[in-house]
Amino acid sequence: ALYAQTRICFFANFETAHAFVQEMAEDQSLALGLNTSFVLQCKSCSVVLGDSLHFVMASNDPSYVCVDAIPSTVVLSEQIQVCPSRQAFFKALNCLGCSSVVGRLYTSTGDDMDKFRNVFCLDADQIKTFILGTVTQKVPGRDTDSESETDVISNAVQLPLEGAVSQLGMLYERIVQTLGEVDNRLKKLECKQETK
Repeated sequence: ALYAQTRICFFANFETAHAFVQEMAEDQSLALGLNTSFVLQCKSCSVVLGDSLHFVMASNDPSYVCVDAIPSTVVLSEQIQVCPSRQAFFKALNCLGCSSVVGRLYTSTGDDMDKFRNVFCLDADQIKTFILGTVTQKVPGRDTDSESETDVISNAVQLPLEGAVSQLGMLYERIVQTLGEVDNRLKKLECKQETK
């Protein structure tokens, strides 16, 4: 059941979250299809800043979690700023909830910073990570192993999909057969044209 696989966990810093994700990635259960989805939140006010669907990379120097898309809760500054130590130009990313600067969008970089250009770089010290699938407390008296409403809906949707796949297979066979017949007719017409 989906509910039974949902776990929630908060991490105080990037290193702890990164280590946890690495450990889960190496875990055999990941190969069985358990997800390691996460949400990135503002450390100050818990507003959502990004998620694993748009994750690009994580870096220790500088300490960034980079995503290729951000929600409307992150405001991109119009003003371009200069970072002389990194030989780069960037726009600040601000949290809509508390106005904290939570990252940067590099618009121009030196060679050593190329991988950060044109991705949203969230400052690891300004975010906290909410990892889906790590809940440890459950509602008392609720049987999470029984078939949930979501499972019933999922099974109901799966049956028509299986029928559709079967129909597509039959349609494919009919198309191949028809193309073969068309090819034979064209060959006959070519033979008639050559004999004239």
